[in-house]
Amino acid sequence: MTRAAGKLSQARGDFGEEVARHALQELGVRMIEKVNTPFTVIRRMGRIVGAFPVEKVSGDFIGIGAAGKKVLVEVKYREDCLSISDFGKHQIAALEENSQLGGISLVVWVQRHVCSIYYWPMMELKKGAPLKPGEKFGLQLSINF
Repeated sequence: MTRAAGKLSQARGDFGEEVARHALQELGVRMIEKVNTPFTVIRRMGRIVGAFPVEKVSGDFIGIGAAGKKVLVEVKYREDCLSISDFGKHQIAALEENSQLGGISLVVWVQRHVCSIYYWPMMELKKGAPLKPGEKFGLQLSINF
């Protein structure tokens, strides 16, 4: 990935996370906190020349939902379709474990002008079929912006 492509991807991700935060508030999730990924920075002669994540984190946001349940949120900014290959193994494992322990696991899919929130597990997605814009399985909330 080129430097320009990386910056564009980061900008889209930041935008998607900001939209997701507002959508989660509309849904009633409270005390929403960003889960920060720890990075190691590489410097040469005082200049930053690279960075890489030290560890993988459980999701993008955590919050508190109805009846005090923990809410774990994974945000994906994709314009075309969303597929299981867009998720890392650690992301799937965290969403699964949170659900199994009684928490609420959500996937927020941000597209150009639509934000959709889905409960995990998204069975059709896990079976390998990509979710395309307008398809509505497990849909909880859709916001146009």
